[in-house]
Amino acid sequence: MKFKVLVLSTLLSLSTFADVRSADEGVSDADQLIYQVRLKMKYGNSTFSDTFPEAGSSPLRINFVKESSCPRSPGMNIFVRHADSGLWEQTRFQNNLDYYSGGTINAIRFDITQSTYSSTTCTWKVYAANGPVEDPIFGGQEEILLGALTHNGGFAKDVTLALDAPKMLTHIRFEVPEYCRNLQVLEAATVTEGIADKAKLVSKDKLVFAVHNGDGARISKVTAALNSIAGQSCSIPVYGQEKRN
Repeated sequence: MKFKVLVLSTLLSLSTFADVRSADEGVSDADQLIYQVRLKMKYGNSTFSDTFPEAGSSPLRINFVKESSCPRSPGMNIFVRHADSGLWEQTRFQNNLDYYSGGTINAIRFDITQSTYSSTTCTWKVYAANGPVEDPIFGGQEEILLGALTHNGGFAKDVTLALDAPKMLTHIRFEVPEYCRNLQVLEAATVTEGIADKAKLVSKDKLVFAVHNGDGARISKVTAALNSIAGQSCSIPVYGQEKRN
């Protein structure tokens, strides 16, 4: 078991968007414990990250151990780091599970909001389910991480992400991080053999766009028109759904 003391971050304000995890009870035997850590958290916002042996399969189940030093869970946002790209991805918390786009991860980050006690110490356990698990975002089909757009604030019409290799995609999704929640994705397009095609917005809440009306195309670039506060620097992960036969 690891014990870590977190340093209070003065750069963050108390967040109402942090999710509360469940106590470590009733975990299925099919869930494999892949990581465990004990954290001392002061009042306010704090952040902690750590590496672990490469692990796979979305989703993760992250529970706290209910004890006298930790009677309730603080709120937190979870990020995982992809082993191949080194990019961090914020998980999507749904039905007590933390979903990410899949692939191999080798690090985890906890962004914690502890607004109940002057200090509390909690043990966290991270489990991974055996076997393939469907991602709920696109009707059970897995997403892949395409990369990230970099935006330095204000309005920008053609912010471009070039893919490492062309991919046959039916949808793309932009995930605006919490620290850039004022950023707007005004429109998106994909590029196939040098020709741009405007993507159709199909989910305003999730920022999902259909490629060629959902029929899909082999794309080499993603472009977007973005708008945010002047001077605000953001990195926006972009995900895609591959076309299946």
